[in-house]
Amino acid sequence: MATAWTEPPVWVHGDVAPGNMLFKSSGQLAALIDFGQTCVGDPACDLAFAWLSCSSRERDRLHDRLELPEDAWLRGAAWALWKALISSPEEVLTKYGRSRDAVLSDVDDLTTG
Repeated sequence: MATAWTEPPVWVHGDVAPGNMLFKSSGQLAALIDFGQTCVGDPACDLAFAWLSCSSRERDRLHDRLELPEDAWLRGAAWALWKALISSPEEVLTKYGRSRDAVLSDVDDLTTG
């Protein structure tokens, strides 16, 4: 609640998840598919996968490459928290690549510094 996207709305995918990502044989992201939740708004909603699917090292690399303000990352962590606690059962989180406890621990690390 302490931060909000104040820039003009941007296109967001709305469902960045492992099943919606296609990779080249080299491991490089080739495409995102399934645009059923695409809309315009705050790009932070697409950052939830950074906690749901990425290690802290991978998340740091992503952070360094994306040109988003720091508060967007905080909102992205909040989206991940919502998914981990409310909208996704453990078996769904496992498909993202991480456990609920790992996601909660990483979000806690971000917010407590």
